[in-house]
Amino acid sequence: METMKPNSVEKPNGPAFAGILAAGLGFAVLGAVTTFAEVFDGFGDWLAFSGRVGMLSGETIIAIAVYFVSWAGLGLFWRRSNPPLLPVAVVAAALVAIGLLGTFPPFFRLFGVEE
Repeated sequence: METMKPNSVEKPNGPAFAGILAAGLGFAVLGAVTTFAEVFDGFGDWLAFSGRVGMLSGETIIAIAVYFVSWAGLGLFWRRSNPPLLPVAVVAAALVAIGLLGTFPPFFRLFGVEE
């Protein structure tokens, strides 16, 4: 007896890779915004969208907005393509490392931030 497989068409992985790269980009923006908020008092005060949360509310809202906008843009750009995984993963990992560095308090002290 012969088994019949449905007509399987491989879906492009571009939209999924767009999500991975957008997450790295959002994390890098979170690190940059956090560092700028610690270094520049006026920018930190502007980021206090919620009085109870403080500048963390603005930092996360901006990072999440960058994530969704970049995910949508990259997803549309790569909607029918299959970019290679290794360059996407390397760039995403580098962006996450930059974001982690930007949220690390000893990094702020390099710019003269006092606690």
